[in-house]
Amino acid sequence: MVTVRQTAFILFSRSESGHKTGPEIRTGKRLSSEWYDTSVYRQQSGQSGCETKAKDRMKLSRSQLDLRVRRLQILDVKLAKIIWDNFHDVIELELEEVQEKYLPSNVFSIAESTLSPLFHPRAICSGDKVVGFTMYQLGEPGELDEDECTIWRFMIDRKHQNTGIGKIAMGLLLEEIKAHGLCKLVDIYYDPQNLAAKKLYASHGFKDVGERDDGDVIAERPI
Repeated sequence: MVTVRQTAFILFSRSESGHKTGPEIRTGKRLSSEWYDTSVYRQQSGQSGCETKAKDRMKLSRSQLDLRVRRLQILDVKLAKIIWDNFHDVIELELEEVQEKYLPSNVFSIAESTLSPLFHPRAICSGDKVVGFTMYQLGEPGELDEDECTIWRFMIDRKHQNTGIGKIAMGLLLEEIKAHGLCKLVDIYYDPQNLAAKKLYASHGFKDVGERDDGDVIAERPI
């Protein structure tokens, strides 16, 4: 019986000359996508699809879980308060040039956070490296009622985008907000041209509900 890992090895194994040494399997699947297609191998090995379909699903499910656990362990994402030790790392984070119009600078946001205790700025870390910044607000200045929360900033440094860090960090951020026990609803704003932000927020249950005066989309979700 050939396991999913063995199949993945066959798919990518090469000789020293650079040629594939295993069967010629071209399914278009990638290791990084956390799933594999073993149908081609089954055809070459003589296994029937009916006999292996259920087993393959179980293997793929276990493989997906293993990969996600390893990814979490490797990335080791966490949120940290802004202190002197990480301040310079946070303000030196960069977006892609085309993304810079979507958010103010991190140094501006940190300065803004000093104006009210309702602002909560956080460094996003992967291991011991600062890779992003976020800031949320509980309630409104001058109001005791803090049952509303707004995520004002969320950014990942350009060198660490498309790694899965942003999705994990957003999950951690929502957990932190929920832990306050004050909010019933969380909203976030984004530029309608920022499709990456739209996709990320939607993956965490945010739904578009309106538009701000400046044209930004308002998305919200219960907490």
